[in-house]
Amino acid sequence: MNDNSLHAALKEAASEVGAPLDASRNPTAWFAELWRDALQYAQIAPWLSSVDFLAIDDVESVRRALCERNADFLARPHLPGRVVETGPFARHFAHLRRNVGLLAARLQARFQDVAQALDALASRELLAGEGDLVVAGSRRLGEGFAMVDSPRGFLFHRVEIDASGAVTTYDILAPTEWNFHPAGPFAQALAAAKLDVAEPRRFVATLAALFDPCASCDIRLREALHA
Repeated sequence: MNDNSLHAALKEAASEVGAPLDASRNPTAWFAELWRDALQYAQIAPWLSSVDFLAIDDVESVRRALCERNADFLARPHLPGRVVETGPFARHFAHLRRNVGLLAARLQARFQDVAQALDALASRELLAGEGDLVVAGSRRLGEGFAMVDSPRGFLFHRVEIDASGAVTTYDILAPTEWNFHPAGPFAQALAAAKLDVAEPRRFVATLAALFDPCASCDIRLREALHA
């Protein structure tokens, strides 16, 4: 299968599941069902008053933090004074609809990712010179570092090798660690939500899915104690 036929097949598949391939179209089919599910929470999950996104200018700070081999940073990554988000919502934030609720806007960001990926496959020129997609290099002998803006967001790898060529250190920092930080964007959205809904578990599951964690989620609800 050549590039043109592959692109055509992927575009047809996206259309069959109802993915809107431009901003002026509404989702249909299966994607329309997801859209309706997200829209129902418009009054429950408000937009946050402020957001902070991981940016290409932060990559060197992350590299330095990884070099320090701090286990707390790997588990709960943050920048000085900042807990940040990465992923589709960050990539498309400036173009999202503000009148559909936070969850629907997050879903819209994923629609835009699908359309953007198909456009990139159709025109290799769109990827030429896209220095913000991948950053790689080495600051010293025996160390390698790379960041790629993956579908889930910024993904970092750092490796060290010894004189014999054996790997002595390999750290991976995935988007999920940023987005599910205890004080991060998922926790903030959950704390701001008005959880007086009939099915709170479904709401939490929908919100978590829109952050697309790279691991399974176990949702446990516990009623607050009353005085």
